Amino acid sequence: MPAPSKIQHRRSTREVRETILKEATRLFLEKGYVGASMNELTERVGGSKSTLYKQFGNKEALFTAVLNYVLDQHMQQLNKVALNGLRAADKKTPNGEAPVRKRLEEIGILMLTTVSSEAAVGMWRLLYSEGPHHPEIANTFVQNGPEKSLAKAAGIIDNALAKGPG
Repeated sequence: MPAPSKIQHRRSTREVRETILKEATRLFLEKGYVGASMNELTERVGGSKSTLYKQFGNKEALFTAVLNYVLDQHMQQLNKVALNGLRAADKKTPNGEAPVRKRLEEIGILMLTTVSSEAAVGMWRLLYSEGPHHPEIANTFVQNGPEKSLAKAAGIIDNALAKGPG
């Protein structure tokens, strides 16, 4: 039986990046910014430090990438609501959309679930402890997190209200 080709075992750059970001998120939440190290992350994900530095440059850039990764997960959920991908399959309006009330409930539940999740609470703790030492990281979070989320939620609400009560 021929040996499997190396190509079959290689993960795409995107897969490697996602693996690193998932594990880096855990590491930062467990150890904090100061306690987390590129060495430990390398041990956890395998591979080499050169891969980490090639992908992210330094620990600060990695932390910013982790923040953006966590925030992107939340924005994907908001986008589902924006596209009417509601969990509740209750009555729909004649145009196939959920009533405004249902959409508002979904947004509220999503926002509360997100801000009270273990990852979000951990990130807020990290930002409170590290923000004074790394204001650019805190600014990145605020701009890409709460500001974008609120703007997206406001857009969903405005759109729903413009269409009528349904």
